[in-house]
Amino acid sequence: TGGHQYIHEGEECGFLLDGELDVEINGQLHHLKPGDSITLKSNVPHRLSNPGKKKASAVWVNSAPYIFSTK
Repeated sequence: TGGHQYIHEGEECGFLLDGELDVEINGQLHHLKPGDSITLKSNVPHRLSNPGKKKASAVWVNSAPYIFSTK
């Protein structure tokens, strides 16, 4: 996602299919390898980067917060 962290509404999760990804969430770095998954609230500062030389492929889902609301 570049050098800047993003904040937006909703929740998101990702599943890494191939390559590697670094996911920084609120300053904490998570290194993903194929088969790893991650879930986060999108209103927490976050960004993605590919530290490898190989293209990374992932399934990434973003949802609006009201989808999970019980109201």
